[in-house]
Amino acid sequence: MVSKKLSNPLSFQDIINRLIKLQFLKWGQIISCWQEEVVKILEQILPVPYITINRLDKVTETAVKQHLQTWVDGEHTIGDIAENLKNC
Repeated sequence: MVSKKLSNPLSFQDIINRLIKLQFLKWGQIISCWQEEVVKILEQILPVPYITINRLDKVTETAVKQHLQTWVDGEHTIGDIAENLKNC
């Protein structure tokens, strides 16, 4: 049904647009899923974030400095940090 109406059946964008038009999916669902997958991939290929003392000393905003000291410590993943920011 969907593939018959696609201009290019191999185009991911065409498939997604058609599924949205048919109301099988919403853009919010797609974006949320995409963001989760990107974070998982980044955590697999990037080192755990950390900040050096030299860089931390250059931060003048108190709230930002506290956030960096707490979360960007080499122990938390990008996902942990993102979850914390989402809940703020």
